[in-house]
Amino acid sequence: MGAAFGSFVNIFNPELIVVGGGFAAAGELILAPARERMALESLPNMAELTRVVLAELGPDAGMIGAGFVAFEALEQTE
Repeated sequence: MGAAFGSFVNIFNPELIVVGGGFAAAGELILAPARERMALESLPNMAELTRVVLAELGPDAGMIGAGFVAFEALEQTE
C-alpha cells in the first residue's frame, strides 16, 4: 500500500490521503509502515507534504459513500 501511495504522491501531489474500508480497521498497524514506504517510493520531500489518515467513518466509509451516490442518482431521475 505504501508503494502505491508513493506513486500516487508522485503523480498527483495530494495534500491528504484518506484510508477507509477494511484497511481502516487495521489502523496504525498498517498506516505506519505504509507511510514509511511512501516516503521511500516518492520523490524527495513529496511525502512530507502529504498526510495519510484514517477515514472518520472507519470500515463503513465506502458503504456510506455508496449510499449517498445512490440517493443522488435517485434524485436526478425524478
